Amino acid sequence: MPDEAYEFIRQNFWTTIRGSAVVIACIACVYAVALWRIGDPHWWHHGVIALLAVALQPCFGRQASYRSFIAALLLLILTCTVSIAVLALAYGPAALFHALLLAYTPVLVTSGRMPPWVKVVLVAGACLLALWLDAASTARWVQRAATEPAQLPSAETLQQLRDINLLALGLAPAVLVHHFFTLVRRQHLAMTRLALHDPMTQLFNRRHVQATGEALVARLMDRPQGGPFSVVLLDVDHFKQVNDSWGHEIGDRALRHVADLISRTARSSDVVARWGGEEFLLLLADTDEAHALQLAERLRMAIAEDTLVTQEQPVGLTVTIGVAQSLRAGSFAEVIRRADAALYEGKRQGRNRVVGASAMGTQARPVTDLAS
Repeated sequence: MPDEAYEFIRQNFWTTIRGSAVVIACIACVYAVALWRIGDPHWWHHGVIALLAVALQPCFGRQASYRSFIAALLLLILTCTVSIAVLALAYGPAALFHALLLAYTPVLVTSGRMPPWVKVVLVAGACLLALWLDAASTARWVQRAATEPAQLPSAETLQQLRDINLLALGLAPAVLVHHFFTLVRRQHLAMTRLALHDPMTQLFNRRHVQATGEALVARLMDRPQGGPFSVVLLDVDHFKQVNDSWGHEIGDRALRHVADLISRTARSSDVVARWGGEEFLLLLADTDEAHALQLAERLRMAIAEDTLVTQEQPVGLTVTIGVAQSLRAGSFAEVIRRADAALYEGKRQGRNRVVGASAMGTQARPVTDLAS
């Protein structure tokens, strides 16, 4: 299993166990009160279980070692199992204390470290233990009914305990499973964000822009009266010299600086992305080339006027920008090609300028790359 996937499952499992300990503490408090009200001397056992579940919380945290985690988990499981067994033998099968062992199964199957066969063995063990307690408590109840019928709990007490156990058996696993899948969903959203965003600049990445651009082209084809969209392709001038002169750390800061300026200058409806290397792209929905050129010029001026401050000395940055408007019969790749051709023309003219595709021929970019 890849390290990232293993770490994801491990942390979610540990968080689920930590949540399980909280649920156990709450249920133990309910049992302590219920048993105290019916005069059962075992009520304080559940108070101890509640305190133990709270005290073991640090062992279920992310900073705890795996050994301490396992030891705390086994201690909590053993304590709860002993308590369940004592109550099952005391109140018989009608109270359903033995069925509480089945609440372990949702937690057992969420572990990512245990192989499937171990999970099967553990789940089967919990089920067999529940069946054994059912048989043992039945036999003990028959024996007590024959020898000491006056000391048996009343039918009303058994019904109250049965209701509490049914509620616990229904709610506790549901809460734990909901908690686990909430964690999974949250992690899935985070992973989706990583898949669609550039990790350095936190802008959208190439994949997201291509999907959005193709959707805009489809919408343009489906709606004859639909407005055009435009692409603004931006390249940091002489970026290789920045890396060579100041190092890659300053180069990375320069890219983040440019990304921040683009995000602040762009409109809230614009899709801003890192296209690759030192190239950035803006996807402007319902925007013609004339308005896109205005925005591109504001971007160029904002970057040229806002110097990157470093410990050594300020680093001035400029950008060259190509702009192209969608063609109703064209594809998204065609719009990108025309914007790239306009960007190349801006570099040919001396950089630090904005060029629109409609003001020039849309010849393809030469095979030999320009020096960045």
